[in-house]
Amino acid sequence: QPYTNQLDRTKLLISDTFVTCNTDYLNRAFCDKTYAYEFSVFPGIHGQDLNFTFNDGAANNPITPIADILQEYLSSFAVNGAPTAKNDSLPSFPQHGEGAKLLNISATGVAVNTDDTRNERCKFWQQAL
Repeated sequence: QPYTNQLDRTKLLISDTFVTCNTDYLNRAFCDKTYAYEFSVFPGIHGQDLNFTFNDGAANNPITPIADILQEYLSSFAVNGAPTAKNDSLPSFPQHGEGAKLLNISATGVAVNTDDTRNERCKFWQQAL
């Protein structure tokens, strides 16, 4: 397991219970016909992407470039039912699918990765339901 002491074990249990595994459950509930993204901008805490989602676009705001990217994907999803980007240098937003793909948005760029919430721990906890 990815822990070496009881404190880390407890932190993992809490994060799996309240955040991590819930995203896996939702993807599975919709037969992986979903779109998932991971927001990896430092410090990477849950809910941090809200400032980027609702950024006002002020020129002196350092989050504007990342916010523009996130807002482009989110608004195209709201309009078309699939997130896309007008900017050809940005990757296509993959459907989660059986390969558990997600879009990772970070301060250094945007990339397609494998979703690490698709793991044996979450599968185990889901059996309890």
